[in-house]
Amino acid sequence: MVSFVYIFYPDEKKTSLQEFWDGELSNFLVSLYKNGQLIKQQWNLFEECGTLRLNCIAPDQDSLDQNYYNQYCKNDFSRLVELSAREPQCKLIGHVIGPTDSCTCSDPSYYILFTTFLAENSSPISYGDCNLPVPLYKLPVINKEKDYGSVLYWKEIYQCCDTLFILSDIGERFGYKQLSNINSPLSFQGIDICKKMSWIRSLQRVPKWYPLLIQS
Repeated sequence: MVSFVYIFYPDEKKTSLQEFWDGELSNFLVSLYKNGQLIKQQWNLFEECGTLRLNCIAPDQDSLDQNYYNQYCKNDFSRLVELSAREPQCKLIGHVIGPTDSCTCSDPSYYILFTTFLAENSSPISYGDCNLPVPLYKLPVINKEKDYGSVLYWKEIYQCCDTLFILSDIGERFGYKQLSNINSPLSFQGIDICKKMSWIRSLQRVPKWYPLLIQS
C-alpha cells in the first residue's frame, strides 16, 4: 500500500469549496473506490490556500493512473476538471506501514476470494500462489458491470458478518452461519462471483484457466 496526497483546484468563479466536495469531487472518489484504485476510508480532506487536499491510500504506486479509469471515473473526472482552475495533481508520499502490499506475480495459477473484519484496506481477491491481494482494476468486471461494486459489496457484507461473529454477542450465531455454511446467502453470493469471474477469464483465452475459490 502507498500513500498519496491528491490536490484539487476548484474554480471559485464556478463553484464553492463545499459544492465542489459535495458534488463532483465526492462522485469522483467513489468511482475510484469502486474501480479498486482507491482504498475506502474516511476521507482526510482539508483546505489549503483555496485548494482541497486529500490524503489517501492506494494499492500500488501507479494505482491512480488514468490508464486504469473505467467509464465512470472518466466521466466524473471530466466533470470535475470543468469546475477546476487546473487539473488535479497526485503526489506520492510513501509506503504505508501495516497493510499488506499487493502481489506482483505475473502468472498466478489460481485466485482466492476471501476477506476478514481486519482486511478493510485489502482487495478481497488474492493470488493463490502467494496469498497477496491483487488490485481489482487488474481483473475483469462481471455481470456487464462497469466497476467492481458487487465484489466490494460482498466484501463489506462478509466483514460485517465476521465482525458479528468475533464480537461474540448479539448476532454471533447469525454471523457464524453466514461464514461457515456453504448454503448461506453470503456463500452463494461469493460462489456466484467466483464462477462468473472464472468464466470471463476463460473467454479471454489466457494461458491457463484461473478458477476463483472461496474460503470459509
